[in-house]
This record gives sequence, C-alpha cells and structure tokens, in this order.
Amino acid sequence: MGATRRQIFAQLITESLTLAILGGAVGIALGWVILKLAIALLPNLGTAEAVIQLNLPVLYFALGVTLLASVLFGCVPAWQAARLNLSETLKQGSRSVTGRGRMRTQGLLVMAEFALALTLLAGAGMALHSFWNLTQIDLGVRTDDIVTGWMETSRHDFTNPGQISADARQLLDKVRSLPGVQSAALATSMPLDGNGSFPFSIVGQPVAVVDRPVADYQIVTPSYFETFGVRLVQGRLLNDNDRAGGPQAVVVSQSFVDRFLRGVNPLDQRLLLGKLVPNQRPGPASEWQVVGVFHDIRNGQHLTDKAAPQIFVPYWQVPWPWTGLAVRTVLDPGLISGSLRDVVAHTLTGYSFTHVRTMQQMVNTQMTGDRFGMVLFAGFAVLALLLSALGIYGVMAFAVVQRSHEIGLRMALGAQQRDVVLLILTDGMKLALAGAGIGLVGVIVLGHLMRSTLYGIHFVDLGSLAVVALALVAVAVVASYVPARRSARVDPIIALRQE
Repeated sequence: MGATRRQIFAQLITESLTLAILGGAVGIALGWVILKLAIALLPNLGTAEAVIQLNLPVLYFALGVTLLASVLFGCVPAWQAARLNLSETLKQGSRSVTGRGRMRTQGLLVMAEFALALTLLAGAGMALHSFWNLTQIDLGVRTDDIVTGWMETSRHDFTNPGQISADARQLLDKVRSLPGVQSAALATSMPLDGNGSFPFSIVGQPVAVVDRPVADYQIVTPSYFETFGVRLVQGRLLNDNDRAGGPQAVVVSQSFVDRFLRGVNPLDQRLLLGKLVPNQRPGPASEWQVVGVFHDIRNGQHLTDKAAPQIFVPYWQVPWPWTGLAVRTVLDPGLISGSLRDVVAHTLTGYSFTHVRTMQQMVNTQMTGDRFGMVLFAGFAVLALLLSALGIYGVMAFAVVQRSHEIGLRMALGAQQRDVVLLILTDGMKLALAGAGIGLVGVIVLGHLMRSTLYGIHFVDLGSLAVVALALVAVAVVASYVPARRSARVDPIIALRQE
C-alpha cells in the first residue's frame, strides 16, 4: 500500500517503545508495592538509620535499561519485517513458513524463561527451607514474654561484695513485685548476645598455663534458669543456698561435658577458676564443684553459631555490679519497660536501664538478613514464574493462530477436539520440560553460590526442587490449556477458507 521499509521499521519500534513505557509504569507500581511489603515483613528495615525508599537514580537507570532493551530487542523483528519480500509474503502458505521461524525463536525464549524461573524458584525454595530450619533451632531457652536490658552505670566505687549482693536482692524483690512479673534474674550476658572466654582447669588433669582451655563464663542469679526456662540434664541447678561462705558450686553446659568431660561423671569433677572481684584482677584459682549439667544455650551472635561450652557460677558467690536484667511477664513485654526503668533508677544509685529488648526481638534481629534473602528470592521467583507463564501462553496462542489452517485440516480429516488440545498441550510441555532441564544447571550453580548462606540443607534441596518443578509444570499446563481450548473450537470450514 506504499509504505516504505523505514516507515514499517519506525512503526514497529514505536510500538515496542510504547509497550516498554507501559510496562515500566507497571513495574514502578509493583516496585512500590514490593517495597512496602518488604518493610512490613522486615520491620527492622524501617529504622531511623536505614531510610528505605525508591531511589530516583536507580529508578532512572532501570527505566533507561528498559527503554534500551525495548529498542535492542525490537530492532531485530522490526528489521526482519521491514525486509520482507512483498511477492513472497502475498503468496499462499508463506504465512506458515514465516510463523514456523518465529515459533522456533519464541520457543527458545520460552525455554530460557523457564530455565530462569526454575533457577530462581529453586533459590527461593532453598532460602525458604533454610529460613524454616532457622526458626526450628533449639535455642535452649524460651523467648516468649521475656524482656532484657542492661543496667549501665559510670560508678567504679564497688569494693564491698556484700553491698553489691544486697543491692541486687533488693532490685530483684522490687522487680518481682511489679504487676504481671513472674520472675526476674541478673546475668553478665544474655542468650544470643555473644560469649566471653575465661580460662579454667580440671582438677586432676594437669595442663600448662598457656594451654589452659577456655569456656564461656557467666555469673547468674539462681532465678536465671526459671526465667529463661533452662532445662536440666543432670544433677541440679544453682539455687539460693549457693551463697557467700558456702561450698563453691558451678553448673556446666552439655557441650562443655561433651568437649572436656567425656567418659567421666561430670558431677564428680571440680574446676579451677579464678574468682572475679570488681575493679581488681581475678584472684588465684580455687576449686569449684560441678553440681549440674544444663541443656546447651545458644550464646553466639547468630542463630547458626554452635553453642560454646559454658560455665555458670552463682551470683551470690561472685557479686558483680555490671549485669543485665531479664524479666518474664504475663503482660505485653513492651508495656513493662517503663516500670523497669523506674525501678532500676530508684533502687540503684547511678544506674540506668538501657538497651531494652524482648528476646523475640533479639531473635528477629538475628534473622533479619535471612528473612530479607528469602523475601528477595521469593519476589524474583514469582516474577520469573509470571513471565514464564505469560511467555508460554503467548507462544501457544501465537501457534494457534499460525496453525489454524493445519488445525482446520486435521479436524476436517476427522481429528477430535481432544486430539487438538493434546497436540497444543504437548508442544507447550515440551518447551517447559526442555527449559526446566536447562534450568537444572542453573540450580546447581546457584546452590553452590548460596551454600554459605543456607542452614540445614545441601546445595541442592531435592524437596524444594520437586515442589518447584511441579509448580512450573502446573503453570505450563494452565498456560497451554487456554489456547489449546481455543484451538479446539476452530471451525475447520472457516479456517480453511481464511487460509
């Protein structure tokens, strides 16, 4: 009709750019929604230090890449369309020849989309499985309804151990009298808050001073075990009878027994420990009787850190003025923080109650990175799955249009609707399975790259991979079934007449 090749090329490029701009607008809206969803799922991201919002330079870069991609990937088909031979195009049947070439190209694209979707979905499955494993880790303590904080002070005039103990008892009594408080305890460290090494020796096992083993050393009040729900493995836990002037007693963790007391009865062992004194160097080592073994408590700075061997000594035998306070309450832990600050400030001169957190907040903080990785992978995987579904649907729908003459001929020769549906479904499944096979390579590579970030699973998680593969097959079936049903409704007479 007189159009030049330049006009055809320009028209197709304009259409490609229009689609890119519309898609970019939808992408910006989706980005905003995903950002709000991520902040809702990861409340720790919304802190004053970390302002999470759409970044304009990044947004402009993404829009530029989108437009560039539309131009680059739109040029090839536009150039091919502009160079069509007019006489060959008008010949009968040439449409089918051209369609077959396009189908091969689009088929390769769909295979690539499915390979990418399988890789990202498998990564999301592994991240989700790893996150689930993290939530099932035995911390060794209860985390519900517990408030923790640190009693900070600038005082250094602590010379009377008896006064330190008296102040601590008075503080615990007042805290326990608060409404809703079930128990309260003092400790030099809280679970999941890191550990400190302290040298010791086992009586009867001579060892050079430079080779003395070390363990996590904590000073705790006897109520620590009730407050955190620590489980007893053997012997007894510390109690109020373990006081100044009495026999020096300690309890150790199961990991301590496994590493240092294997093959012997731990309750028959004694440890050589230096006694801590405020503002002084540790005193000479003395013997402490092991009276009990408790279940391991996770005391690293990440949930995946193995529990270090631990030694707990009674606060009443080693009074220490710089400790944390843990409170179990039947009320909302967030509501009692103000009361605890007031009690500490009015009971202990020069003290303040700071860094107040619930145990659940401490767990959530340590899981923020893992949760973010899971949300990120899941978001990309869902988008990849959506693209794959749209891709295979587009190819199958295009195939129905291009093969309408063939389908009409088949039905004119006696093919049933179910035969046509099965034909189109088979073609779609071939593309999906071929893409999934290629994606297995990506799954293995991604598994190796993620291995250091996964917990409790191998680099290829067969369970997640099976679920992902089934999801992709289901998507391929649905995306192929709609155009397949449409093809089955083709009137053979009309199809043959149109061709």
